[in-house]
Amino acid sequence: MGGKVKKPVITAAAVSLTVFFAVLSLSLYFEIGRIEEVKKGLTAIDNLWNDARLLLEFSDNPDCEALIKENFALGDRIYAEGLRVEKYEKANILTTTLFLERKRYTLLDLQFWKNSVKIREMCNASYSTVIFFYSYFNRTVEQRVFDSVMWEVKQRCGPKIIYITLPADLRISTVNLIMKKYNVTGVPAVLVNESILIEKPLPVSEFTRLLGC
Repeated sequence: MGGKVKKPVITAAAVSLTVFFAVLSLSLYFEIGRIEEVKKGLTAIDNLWNDARLLLEFSDNPDCEALIKENFALGDRIYAEGLRVEKYEKANILTTTLFLERKRYTLLDLQFWKNSVKIREMCNASYSTVIFFYSYFNRTVEQRVFDSVMWEVKQRCGPKIIYITLPADLRISTVNLIMKKYNVTGVPAVLVNESILIEKPLPVSEFTRLLGC
């Protein structure tokens, strides 16, 4: 009788383990798929960025209209990819690869910012640069409110601004140096045209007035 009682217990345990490993394998399969998609997207952005950077460096007499147009197109693609990375981050459970990809994406954004400033100076362009510094690890209510305001500002201002978001706490040396240079001592904060620092959320109407949108 004793042996007959144990069999169902062993069978149930085996079934549970089989289901567990099947679910784990399926989760890993989808996780790897998400990571590969992010990598493909960032590789494409790398190619676009290098193309834009080289075009700028090798143009003695640049076609300003074309440069500005291509730079905005690049910015739209980078921003869209950032939204995609964020979507994958929210679903990520099993690996840290997406965190590393976020750091890489941030470096791409820094390159794009530098490119935008150079083009503005070279072509006397009228757009504004708007940089939103935020915490990657501590997303407070105030930060969510600030982020929502800035998203609305981006929608209203469109091509009149270059909008970039930078995480302040990923231990990226360039971000740390930039924050010191512009006296960004806390987050969330917004830097407009490398000269105006805003540390508290403003109404959308005040931002649009400041930016001339």
